[in-house]
Amino acid sequence: MEKLIFRSIPDPKLIKTIIRLFLSLLIFLSIVNGGYSQENEQKDIIYKIEDIEVKPEFPGGKDSLNVFLRKSIHYPRKAMMNGDKGRVFIVCVIDKDGQITNVRLSHSESLKRESEPGKLESSGVKINIPVLEEEALRVVKTFPPFIPGKNSKGEKVNVEIIFPITFFVKGM
Repeated sequence: MEKLIFRSIPDPKLIKTIIRLFLSLLIFLSIVNGGYSQENEQKDIIYKIEDIEVKPEFPGGKDSLNVFLRKSIHYPRKAMMNGDKGRVFIVCVIDKDGQITNVRLSHSESLKRESEPGKLESSGVKINIPVLEEEALRVVKTFPPFIPGKNSKGEKVNVEIIFPITFFVKGM
């Protein structure tokens, strides 16, 4: 003979209480987790250079950056043979620790001579010279850590910056 097992049905009030507690716990956890996420988002904000108080700085300043670029840039032979010249604009982020991240090509422009002797300016005409762009990307990726930028509160922040790198050989 089979035994019949009767299971009692839980009290509906108890079920409602358990559901309310469960939902309250979910709401509480989402609020706590949401606050944590917002805090992390604040830390990961990338500022434009014009929106910060203290600009990131190459160790030793602009003169040291220029020396570094002169020593590090290897004018691609193919570009030199073709007489290619131009200004390559590289965008990157200098993070709170001064590390160079998110390095990418913005664009390249041809050059024009100005009335001031020896001065070259971008013509504003966009060009595409892959060997120059690759060299500019390579060099920016080898930058040593910068002195990080700071916001108005004096806190170190991530800053997007654009480096114009000029490729030109005198007499070209």
